[in-house]
Amino acid sequence: MTTSQTIKVCHLAPADVWGGAEAQLLVLLSVLSKVPDLEVSAVLLNEDRLAHELARMGINTLVIPEASHSFVSLSRRLIRHFAHHPVDVLHTHKWKDNALGAVATAAGSVGRLVRTVHGFVEPLGGLKALKMNAHYALDNVVNRWAVDRILTSGKYSLADSFPQNFRADNYKSRENIFVVKFIAADNLGMGVAMAALHYCQYAPLTPWNGFATLAQTFNSFDPADKRRNAILIGPQRDVLTGALVTVRVSNACPAYTPANALVFTDSIGNIRSATEGEGPRIYKWPADPAHVAQNSGNDFAWFRLGEIYLIKAEAQHVLGQDAPALTVLNTLRARTDPVAPPLAAVSDSVILRERLFELFGEVKRRQDLVRFGKFTNRTDAPSGLVGGKAASADYYVLMPIPQSQISANPMLLQNPGY
Repeated sequence: MTTSQTIKVCHLAPADVWGGAEAQLLVLLSVLSKVPDLEVSAVLLNEDRLAHELARMGINTLVIPEASHSFVSLSRRLIRHFAHHPVDVLHTHKWKDNALGAVATAAGSVGRLVRTVHGFVEPLGGLKALKMNAHYALDNVVNRWAVDRILTSGKYSLADSFPQNFRADNYKSRENIFVVKFIAADNLGMGVAMAALHYCQYAPLTPWNGFATLAQTFNSFDPADKRRNAILIGPQRDVLTGALVTVRVSNACPAYTPANALVFTDSIGNIRSATEGEGPRIYKWPADPAHVAQNSGNDFAWFRLGEIYLIKAEAQHVLGQDAPALTVLNTLRARTDPVAPPLAAVSDSVILRERLFELFGEVKRRQDLVRFGKFTNRTDAPSGLVGGKAASADYYVLMPIPQSQISANPMLLQNPGY
């Protein structure tokens, strides 16, 4: 672990082809290399286009050809490298470099191991499928080990209650591991409440009455699950004063009467002509009483201990260890202020639902659905659009490459289906 104020970050990647992950890594490192007090480097397992592009940009890059080394030999080379060039963060991208990164981290010259998951498991068959399944199992073992290091570090603990992780003083929460910092100051605060709240329920501000969640999401919760309380439904009040509020009349917020009360419904009858009160609203990050204009002091947690519990339970389930996975999930539910009754069993669907209940609104859902193979075949209650939301082709997991980029780079091939 380095001790200077400069943060040293190294990316470890296979770089065996030139694809989306490699292009993303090149862009990321080119930007990070310009950040003050941040020293970036890379260790690649193949000498390919990415290695040449990074060298051209002057980014310190070491290539250890995987074709010339066994896994043990690669591990030794990495341990020696990081012993002479310690880093604060080692960022890995695929199963093999994640396993190698775990070995290097265990050796003590790496401060933190961070993993990015790119894409999804390829639909292979035969011996290739067996090999990929073995890689996937190893990756889960490594992830479980890394999770256990966080769980047993003594630095983090579950918040006593679920809301403590999201309110304006959530900087005090020992559950939040890595956050985007906000403060109640002009242009420095969180403004998500403006996107979800009704025009009349955050005086003197005028929110946008924008985002509503799906009826299917709201109705998936057990009514006894306290995490559902972060979704607003039914008669509404000003979020700071508690006074009952109304729908607008002539684009203004009149005095309250039962006749013009603002009531959020659990569904939207027609998305093209919805009324102001249709649709439940996510209010996970409540407005800061000390807000400055729309700027609240709530931090946004990219990673918190609750998700680490979920990651561990998923890894255990994949490894066939359902009994300890169930214990982990129920430990998460049984905070000092329990959020929900204990679960009775574990399955893929149970874990996917539990990630919804715990992490809704925290920008995890799309990747979760992709990972569980549910993104394109998921259907929801009719939304008012023609045909509602129907299952779609699998290729929609990947987005199209803009034609302008293909025209500028003839080496790019459009993703299948577009």
